[in-house]
Amino acid sequence: MHDEGSKRLKVYWRDSSNIIDLYFATVTMSNEFRSYLTEYVNHYLIATYNDREEVVEDIYTYIPSSISILFSNRLELLDRPRISRLNFVSVNVLKRGYGRVEVKDLESVFQRKQWRIKTANLARMQLIPERMLKFAYPYADNILLLQLDSDESHISEQRYCEKVRLDVIRRGIYVEHLMSLSVLEQLK
Repeated sequence: MHDEGSKRLKVYWRDSSNIIDLYFATVTMSNEFRSYLTEYVNHYLIATYNDREEVVEDIYTYIPSSISILFSNRLELLDRPRISRLNFVSVNVLKRGYGRVEVKDLESVFQRKQWRIKTANLARMQLIPERMLKFAYPYADNILLLQLDSDESHISEQRYCEKVRLDVIRRGIYVEHLMSLSVLEQLK
């Protein structure tokens, strides 16, 4: 929501040493995930941070009644040096979980696709405040997070992520799209 709290949080995070990168993005959520939420918000601040607890405290201080989605890295599948800028984030869910074999298959797919994917991570998702959920999201521990670093259009990035998702499915790992974040502006 574009209110005074989110504006103050944006300014605070721009100057915070805890925040590494800060972006403004628009989100497109799957209908299934949207059905779990009590309210739907179109725009988000995307931040990479050092201390998760400090970020949660900032959220409760500045925007306690707005929905926030935090991702905690569980396993890094691909990480390469930054080339230009974060352009797109694709959030997917592995509904059947994953094991060592699936992780190896995912790494194999992302190694071949690395020219456009900046990072690929298995992550845990947490929504703050939890009351923003109608009921608990059962796959919050099985999130596949792709960050794309390119100058392509958001539509092109979405199509690319869909091709990557289909490559993963061909490996026998069922991955469903959850949401996309199209970066509109880099703030820090």
